Amino acid sequence: MKVRVGEHNLSFRDEGHPYRDFKVKRKVIHKDYLSNSRLNDLSFENDIALLELKDSVKFKSHVQPICLPGSDDLLVGRSALVTGWGKRAEGGNLTQILQKGDSGGPLQTVSKDGRYILSGVVSWGSGCGEAKKPGVYTRISKYVNWILEEIGVIKHSSIF
Repeated sequence: MKVRVGEHNLSFRDEGHPYRDFKVKRKVIHKDYLSNSRLNDLSFENDIALLELKDSVKFKSHVQPICLPGSDDLLVGRSALVTGWGKRAEGGNLTQILQKGDSGGPLQTVSKDGRYILSGVVSWGSGCGEAKKPGVYTRISKYVNWILEEIGVIKHSSIF
């Protein structure tokens, strides 16, 4: 498995800002992701996973980090944006230019101090970006402890 960082337009090899591919060292799927589901009743609870890369990412003007949320009230009333190479319509083709997202895409919120916060991850939806159809996101603030434990920042304890 590889992760591409810095890509914007899949149609052009030379976009002016180079992308880089990274090998995945480790994949961590939340232990309760599918354990809550019953036969013929798939649950999307705990729909979250982490990828650890073999090498470090070097930040540039077109490759920037995103912050974990501290609490939900930080994001109340803020506009959010999903990015990715998702489909524009149900059954349609994937887009070639980074824009609207699809499953697994980040839901980004800009905080009052201008930082980008990872407020959610696209989990699933009814239809494909259709008006009056719900989109469902994994709420990252509920998983901050788990993320910090998995990346070794904290030992299995609660900090929030």
